[in-house]
Amino acid sequence: MRSRGDIGRTARPAYFTLPLLDPDRERAPTRECGLWGELEVEAECLTEIHVGGTAPVVAHLDGRPTLIHGMTRVPAGHGQVPIIPGSSVKGAVRATVEAITPSCDRLSASDRRSRERNGACRSPSSLCPACAAFGAPGWRAMVAFSDLLTVEPVELTTKRVAQRYSHPNAPRRGRRLYGLHPEEPLPSNVETLECLPAGSRLRAVVRFEGLAEALAGAITLALGLPPHGLPLLRLGAGKNRGLAQVRVTLRSSVIAHGWTPFVNREVAPIDVGALQESAFRRWPVCQARADEIRARYQNG
Repeated sequence: MRSRGDIGRTARPAYFTLPLLDPDRERAPTRECGLWGELEVEAECLTEIHVGGTAPVVAHLDGRPTLIHGMTRVPAGHGQVPIIPGSSVKGAVRATVEAITPSCDRLSASDRRSRERNGACRSPSSLCPACAAFGAPGWRAMVAFSDLLTVEPVELTTKRVAQRYSHPNAPRRGRRLYGLHPEEPLPSNVETLECLPAGSRLRAVVRFEGLAEALAGAITLALGLPPHGLPLLRLGAGKNRGLAQVRVTLRSSVIAHGWTPFVNREVAPIDVGALQESAFRRWPVCQARADEIRARYQNG
C-alpha cells in the first residue's frame, strides 16, 4: 500500500475543479405558480455501478474468503432486489447543479469572509439556485426523485478496484467533479464491490413541485437530457476509479404551469430544450460551465 506521503503525490488525480461562483440569492419562488409534473426517466449503466447500503460481508470468491461491500437492496416478493436510492440520485444531480449555477458552497468555506459570501443558505428569504430546488433550512425541496428500479432482473457482479479513498489532502476549494479515468498511480490496496453490471437499465420518476423554469432547466442539464444535457451522470461510488457512469434518457413526461392546471390535469409533455435555454438566459455562466464539464467528459 502506498504511504500517506505517496498518496499526496498523485501524478494524475481523477477529479477536476471548477472555481466557486458568488451565490445568486433571491427570495424563495412562489411554489403554486411554478412547474408541476413528473418525468419518467431511464438510466443505462455505462460502467459498473455500486451504491453501498449494507455492512461488508465475507463471501467465498474464487475459492477464498473475501470481504465484499454489498449493493443497496429492498425486499421484493420472497427475496430482495438491488436499487439505486432516490437520495443518491438527488445528491448526484444537486452536486452538478451546484457546479453549473451560481450556488452556495455548503462545505468548503474556510474563513469568515468566505462563509459570509459563499456559505450555505440559511433562510427562504435568500436562497441560491441549488437550495431553492433541493431544499435548505426552513425550505422544502421543489424536486423529488424516486428510487431507480431495474427494468428486468439483474445478476449482480463483483468487481475488484483499487482502494477508493486515496486523497486525504485533496483540495476542497472549488467544485470538485470527476473525469472518466482513474487517478494515477493507483494504490496497491484492493477492495471488492458488489455492482450492477454495465448495460443494466433502471427507471425512476422525477417530480417537479413548483419549480421555476430556469431551475427545471438546470436539473435536466445535470440529468443529461437532450438537447443540451451533459453526456452522462456520475452516480455511486468509485468515481475516482472509472466507475459510476450512467446515461439518462426521458421516457415520458407531464408538466403544468401552476398548481391549479396540474390539479385539473391540464398538462402537456415537457419541452426540455426550452427549459435548458431558460437556465442559460437566467444564469449565462451556466452554459459555459456545462460546456466545460462536457469537454472534460469527452476528453476523458
